[in-house]
Amino acid sequence: MNDAGLKKYLKRHPLTRPIVSGLGSNRKYRNAIVIPACDELNTLPLTLNSLSENPAQFDSTAVIVVVNNSSEAVDSIKVANQELIHKLTGLKYPFDLIVMDACSPGYEVTVKGGVGDARKIGMDAALTMLDFSLDVSPLLFCLDADTLVEHNYIASGEEFFAQYPDAVGGVFRVIHQPAETPEIEAAIRSYEYYMDDFVKGLEFAGSPYAYHAIGSAIICPANAYVKCGGMKTKNGGEDFYFLQALRKLGPIHDINTTTVHPESRLSDRVAFGTGPRLNRILAGEPAVCHNQKIYEQIKLMMEAINAASVEDFEYLPETLSNLSEVIGGFLEEHNFSSAWQKILKNTPKKTEYLRRAFHTWFDAFRILKFVHYCED
Repeated sequence: MNDAGLKKYLKRHPLTRPIVSGLGSNRKYRNAIVIPACDELNTLPLTLNSLSENPAQFDSTAVIVVVNNSSEAVDSIKVANQELIHKLTGLKYPFDLIVMDACSPGYEVTVKGGVGDARKIGMDAALTMLDFSLDVSPLLFCLDADTLVEHNYIASGEEFFAQYPDAVGGVFRVIHQPAETPEIEAAIRSYEYYMDDFVKGLEFAGSPYAYHAIGSAIICPANAYVKCGGMKTKNGGEDFYFLQALRKLGPIHDINTTTVHPESRLSDRVAFGTGPRLNRILAGEPAVCHNQKIYEQIKLMMEAINAASVEDFEYLPETLSNLSEVIGGFLEEHNFSSAWQKILKNTPKKTEYLRRAFHTWFDAFRILKFVHYCED
């Protein structure tokens, strides 16, 4: 990525939260690990200790903790976060621990932005600390303050992009820590099974969006982060939308050479994700997987797209609608015919570009809409 692109991004997204400790030199890093932390006095030290066990050259890795809460947070969280900042400034680790204040009055994250806002604050700040003069892009790791990593976490990320230099993102394998009760343990394993089944279903269908969307397991090159517009400021689902934006730039793969271990706990901080899903499972909602026939419908579309010639793309709405009644109904409901005519006018008449244009329209969010349409 050229210097102008980075400067343009940082001008549009200036740093708005102070760095309260840890940045004492003009050192540039090969990696940055960004951890949003809210009311994590007990869990964050365990996460940082697990990072310390990585036999990496820590002079090339910065760990950025963004201590955050909204102005509407309860007083107990605000007090705990101030205590966390104070505690972090006195801790010593083999890596540079950089602490950012997004919790004090005037610096809080927005209620709407939530954890996405906190991730973005840290990842944007990391751009000013990374070494873009290297032959390869520096890397951004997303982690959570309740998540343990294995000894080869950093090395696995570096090795992945050395093996797949064209990749714009990766997602580490995720296995949650053992839960406190048998009921929560059963719920979290059911949820993990559901997530794995969903990704396998999309792989079977041939969708380019077949990856796990888990915020504590993401890694990407910093240049891809800038090109896709950075982290999305949403209080839940920020990982899903960020990965979707990345995938429109290039491939994303699961990384199976190491595993991250989030805590298995209930949460109501975000509208959807692991915590809310666990709450619903424990309340009696069945933890069922999607019907395999849905993936078969998606596969029909993927096969038609892969087989289409330039001339075939002119008639794509009719071709796809004729594949099945459910596909035709979905495309009609989402005005695909009209949208595709506009896409054709703005896309070079080459199969590669036209396929990419379709996948940009039928992205991860529309795939979810299609799944729910089939279920309804």
